[in-house]
Amino acid sequence: MLSAHTMDNTVQKFLNTWYKRFISKRGRALLERSTSKSQQADIFRHVAYDLRRTKTRSKYLQAWSTGSYFMFRSYITAVKTKRTLRTARRKKIKNGLMLYRLFQKMPVKENLVLFESFLGRSYSDNPKALYLKLKEQRPELELVWIFSKEPSDDVKEACPNWVLKNSFAYYQAMARAKYWVFNT
Repeated sequence: MLSAHTMDNTVQKFLNTWYKRFISKRGRALLERSTSKSQQADIFRHVAYDLRRTKTRSKYLQAWSTGSYFMFRSYITAVKTKRTLRTARRKKIKNGLMLYRLFQKMPVKENLVLFESFLGRSYSDNPKALYLKLKEQRPELELVWIFSKEPSDDVKEACPNWVLKNSFAYYQAMARAKYWVFNT
């Protein structure tokens, strides 16, 4: 414990709290500015040593005082993930956006082309014309139509590759397609 020459318990608690916060904030700033992994590990080791000398209930400071840089980074990552999920729930972000962002981490499919006409309500207009031309001239391309509801049998026959809007396959296709042909 930090030794303060005082009999007042509240002042002692205040000084201890200030000391712990100062050490952890300074350590965090040094970690962010350091350039090499060995330098980061060295800084972490020094801060962890200082924080181990004090008692704390703070999970953040306990993560520092473990002395394991890997455990500390894992804790920080978990906190950031939890904060992101909490923010997503608070802002009521739809699950689709999260799926889209997840699929964006996958590589882009160079031969995937998406088509949508009038917000997925029809199989018509310029996207249809481009679809028919590409189907004829570029058979190696994967051509996928997006529909807002299940298409009729004759449309299914004309374009066998299709996905429903806001489905799992839709978000995967949207995130990974190299080309989008939409008329809206």
